[in-house]
Amino acid sequence: MIVSGGDIVEKDFDLHYTTLEGEEILVTAQARGQMEAINRQLAAKSHVNVVSSDRIEELPDANAAESVARIPGITVQREGGEGNKVVVRGLSPKYNAVSVNGVRLAATDSSDRSTDLSMVSQYMLREIEVTKAGTPDQDADVLGGTVNFRLKRAEPGFHASALAQGMYNGLRQSYDDYKLVLDVSNRFFGNRLGVLGLLDLEDRNRSSHELNASYDNPNPE
Repeated sequence: MIVSGGDIVEKDFDLHYTTLEGEEILVTAQARGQMEAINRQLAAKSHVNVVSSDRIEELPDANAAESVARIPGITVQREGGEGNKVVVRGLSPKYNAVSVNGVRLAATDSSDRSTDLSMVSQYMLREIEVTKAGTPDQDADVLGGTVNFRLKRAEPGFHASALAQGMYNGLRQSYDDYKLVLDVSNRFFGNRLGVLGLLDLEDRNRSSHELNASYDNPNPE
């Protein structure tokens, strides 16, 4: 069709709508696990913070104590640059309780009731639950709060995961530090028996700047 200048052309179109459907995309993992943790916080009868394993494994913390320290109102005491004891709302570790699946851990310090968490791997945890206000179902000797670690369980079917990290030591200017985590689980006998194994191998040199000073008084009075 040729249209010359000044001509008006009218054309009718008959349009029909249609629906395009793509493949279903299912997003789970971290969002799903953290959603359950948030719902537990909302339903709790006291001031409780719950963190799922997906959120725990987001950042390369050295141990479980440093993972707990990311919860609001929680800090840690450090030894050699690594967190080892939990401080709840500013109260000393001896005023706080640490439990695993509801079973209270014994004190590791000979001078008080504090518990050292530097040897607990955060990758073996399914959930961290911190209660900052006492309730009647808790021990009466806890003035600060209670940190409860829930361990991972073997899910139906065979599951395996691996994590490898390399680290640069700025003080020593070396790349010798590393971390390797291997997690394998399965269930047997009609899912009646679950087996979970975790290997956490780490080599980290926690260097530090040191300044030593001394003096000598040659003419004491």
